[in-house]
Amino acid sequence: MLDGVHVPDEIAALPLVDRRQIAQDLRIRARDLHRGEEYRRAVPVWEMALQYDPDSAVTANGLATTLIELRRWNGALLWAQRAVDVDPGQPRFRETLGDVLLQTGDLEGAIAQYGKGLEDFPDDVRLQRRLSSARLRLP
Repeated sequence: MLDGVHVPDEIAALPLVDRRQIAQDLRIRARDLHRGEEYRRAVPVWEMALQYDPDSAVTANGLATTLIELRRWNGALLWAQRAVDVDPGQPRFRETLGDVLLQTGDLEGAIAQYGKGLEDFPDDVRLQRRLSSARLRLP
């Protein structure tokens, strides 16, 4: 178990370069399933990719975005937060976390995530729009 991801012994025994390549192949498959709106089928593929590369912020964020589509907010929050924890400078990860927080009623948390993303990437139009939209919801 590494940071909440169970890595079977046979996977852990593989060289890191092999594990990362397998994880990349699985991410490609999971993205294809997500794009094809086959969200339920994508989830176990994302999870398998995390077994091969448990420290991948890209994979954690991908799983979070798929879980958002399934409205599985607790899981989406867990994986979106993990992506930000691993790579806090990536604006798409902040955007995903902000989106989950917004959907779960944490308006201030969402605004904070969008704002933090804009600190590093002030010209990010998607984050600007999300921040403006979230601020309009403030009482």
